[in-house]
Amino acid sequence: MSLPHSISQDLLINFIELITAQTGLAIRDQDRNTLSRKIWTRMNRLGLTSPQFYYRLLSIGAGQNNREWQEFVLLLTNIESYFFRDRGQFSLLRTQILPEIIERAAQTKTLRIWSAGCSTGEEPYSLAMLVWELLGDRPDWQVTIIGTDINEDALHRARCGRYTSWSFRTTDETFQQKYFTTTRNYYQINERLRSMVKFRYLNLFKDAFVALDPPLEQIDLILCRNVFIYFEPSAIAQTLDKFYYRLKECGYLMTGHAELYNQNVSQFQTKIFPESVIYQRPQPQFIPVREIPPSLPRSPLPRLEKPLAVTHSTPRPIDPTVALLAQAQYLFTLKKYSVALDKAQQVLRLQAENLEAHYLVAQIRANTGHYEQAVQSCHRVLSLDPFSVKAYTLLAQIAEEVGDREGTKNFLKKIIYLEPKSLFAYGELSYIYELEGHWQKARKMYKATLTLLEDLPLTQKVSDREPLTVGELKAKIQQKLNNFA
Repeated sequence: MSLPHSISQDLLINFIELITAQTGLAIRDQDRNTLSRKIWTRMNRLGLTSPQFYYRLLSIGAGQNNREWQEFVLLLTNIESYFFRDRGQFSLLRTQILPEIIERAAQTKTLRIWSAGCSTGEEPYSLAMLVWELLGDRPDWQVTIIGTDINEDALHRARCGRYTSWSFRTTDETFQQKYFTTTRNYYQINERLRSMVKFRYLNLFKDAFVALDPPLEQIDLILCRNVFIYFEPSAIAQTLDKFYYRLKECGYLMTGHAELYNQNVSQFQTKIFPESVIYQRPQPQFIPVREIPPSLPRSPLPRLEKPLAVTHSTPRPIDPTVALLAQAQYLFTLKKYSVALDKAQQVLRLQAENLEAHYLVAQIRANTGHYEQAVQSCHRVLSLDPFSVKAYTLLAQIAEEVGDREGTKNFLKKIIYLEPKSLFAYGELSYIYELEGHWQKARKMYKATLTLLEDLPLTQKVSDREPLTVGELKAKIQQKLNNFA
């Protein structure tokens, strides 16, 4: 059934292409009817009866100076926001990212943060509160927080700094009491924090980021969250490049969860935390210059804005399973085995030959007593990597746990073949031979272990599994050898 005010599919496609070209916004197939209604809403306000005429009106010009585009964008964008949205990410900012940035900036005492797609201001003001909590009243520091958005109405509300209780729905009351005053049914942010944030109009996709005051350069931290979910993939890629060049070396970019799925982020260093994946502009790597023979002319090198770095000839996008696997490994360390197993299996559904995921499944199965399944997972690892010492180590531990002494010895011998300096394998074989009464074999293994320990500091821990230091282990082995004599 057609809409009362329908627009031909060809013309609607023209509208969609125009919107994407001007804003980077993606209009999904299921959103076309909604877009038609929004177009007719603006046409009715303008007294227009022809969608073709409205299309021509939009085509004439675009950007901040075109009032109709400003009005139309109000209908296209979502300004839903609230303070400290996504507690996990803000916890990461408060406890790790911002303290690291502040420590790095201790000499210059300059801090520059950009909230890209700031909506009505809750995000940049939340950042201002965190910075204030970490730095306090420090007039010797120059702190600049910039909030940008394509929605002028949202920016006006952000500059006012006045909010209803709905904006505090996940906020600790102490922040509300400390940084806001109550005015009738509203909460007004205090002037000191309001002065820390500058709000500016910016079209992330279309604008070049060069004409703003304060300038968007040498940024320590960019937040662009819940923005890319509305963008076309090509628009995301272009915006990421712009972000890269605006960040300081070692500066951070934080996006919403999974917003960069299938994007090429190889220019960034990807850091994975339990709360979020975050992207860092790395320091340039030193590349030695090949000596040019004196007979050849020396041309001046071009000035590069992007630092030289060792890259692959074909850029590889970040694997979308990385974050899932990191979460699974972290949950495993917390002994939350069922949740960790679920996430590891999600990785395998996306990437059936992910060796680390198979190994993690094997570890989980072994730790929960499902030895047969653990062994199957270990053999799956070995089918992908026949030289996996980790898989053979886990197989040896499982064999020992179930009382298969011959199996344990065979796996330990394979470990020694693959890793001739394996303290674990030599130590375990020594102990087994001693249990079996094979004194000469035990003595040989213990002596080999002592030889491996010779080059290690006496106070060093033997391994994560072994609480003894090198010195303590050497003393124990020497005592055993004395007993054999």
